Amino acid sequence: MGAEKNMNNTTGNKDKAATRAVFFDLDGTLIDSIPVLFDNYNAFLARYGCHGSQEEFKFVNGPALPEIIKHLKQNHNIQGTEEEIMAVYNNGLEENYRDVVGPREKADETIAELRRRGYRLSLVTSTHLPLVSVILKRLGWESVFDAIITGDTVERAKPEPDIYLAALAEAGSEGAKTAAVEDSPNGTRSAAAAGCRAVSLAIETPVELLQNAGAEFIISSLDELPDLIDSFFEGEAE
Repeated sequence: MGAEKNMNNTTGNKDKAATRAVFFDLDGTLIDSIPVLFDNYNAFLARYGCHGSQEEFKFVNGPALPEIIKHLKQNHNIQGTEEEIMAVYNNGLEENYRDVVGPREKADETIAELRRRGYRLSLVTSTHLPLVSVILKRLGWESVFDAIITGDTVERAKPEPDIYLAALAEAGSEGAKTAAVEDSPNGTRSAAAAGCRAVSLAIETPVELLQNAGAEFIISSLDELPDLIDSFFEGEAE
């Protein structure tokens, strides 16, 4: 499937003087972590004698870890402090990031090509910096991003726009000159609400849900990105 434009979304100023930036989500976008995160979510709940669901997992895919823990504690009546429960959940995440999770197909090639074409790359993820550092080191991505904006630097996590607004301010970029690549409705809503040009990778999530969340373009593979993003500035996106 090639890139599909959602005609319900409009674009902004195409002044080429602005910084051309690409913002990447991490989980499910650059790394193939969603199945692993689902397993960790289920294992965590099983530890407390609880059962999860696909619907709940979709809900907690995107927010920062403290918000996830608060929701799970309340929804499943898990005993213990939020700090204690978070440590259990986080330990499972760190083990998977360190030993299991790998890059999404074509991630390395896409990052390299965008850098070759001169785009400024930022990682914009609700995941907290210590966990992000684990996976970046493992994949050799410690130096590929011009900036890393994590969930522990903003008050409100995705789907709120705060993290993308922070990324735009850091990059000195306009939303209309910035592609934000996401894979989930929560992340897509966050990017679109910040005024970024939301590009959604439709692998685990149905296209309709991503479009309803504000995706301007839908892709099925990361290697579609370089030419698509070039077209933003050449007037070729139809």
